[in-house]
Amino acid sequence: MEGPSSSATTWGYLYSTSDAGRTWGRLGSGSFSGPVSFVTDGDGFALTGPQPGGLEVTHDAGESWTPVELALPPGETGAVYDDALPVAVAGGDLVLPAIVGGETDQGFVSSTLAFYTATDLGVTWQLAGTLSDPTFGQDSGDVAVAVVDARTWFVVSPAGGVHETIDGGLSWTTVATVPDLHGVVEASFGSPTVGWALVAGHGCTGNKAGCSTWSEVFRTIDGGRTWSAVPLPSP
Repeated sequence: MEGPSSSATTWGYLYSTSDAGRTWGRLGSGSFSGPVSFVTDGDGFALTGPQPGGLEVTHDAGESWTPVELALPPGETGAVYDDALPVAVAGGDLVLPAIVGGETDQGFVSSTLAFYTATDLGVTWQLAGTLSDPTFGQDSGDVAVAVVDARTWFVVSPAGGVHETIDGGLSWTTVATVPDLHGVVEASFGSPTVGWALVAGHGCTGNKAGCSTWSEVFRTIDGGRTWSAVPLPSP
């Protein structure tokens, strides 16, 4: 539920239910500004503060929250999460992508994505690896991350570069550059070979006239090497 804010950031309260949604009770306090996700009944994560914001963790079902502390790669001074929360994989391990970089006169600048892993429900985090791509800092789309399992992860860059690791971030392979994926906003893989990507954009035919938004879904069945558009029903 959203609350009032004195800045450009919208923040909200967190509520929980234990009776299938019949009644709800407020949990703790805080300036939640993005997604909230629980990996167990008591352990969860939330984006907080102005965006790009910080990441906090709870181990008492949301009653209290503490900032997640990450050891940054050499030369980097900060991390932002861009709606990314830890992903639970088989065995209970967690994988967390974070955009790392530094402050400049133009604001936070980065071309590096760092991956962290945790085996203790997010109490401690280890840097697993990094991936650099000059298009990560572009405004034409998001950095879309898809975690398949503890060792296989995909990243789609704003310009349509498809990167894959099969060793938990130690090394990366650029398997394709797909112009159709320019402006990607989300990616999801159900297996190491089958995945989907959502591409979205907007444009105008004149000066603030004839403006519209559009979206398209693409599918791969060969591990991101080739992609085809998925026909969608008309609204």
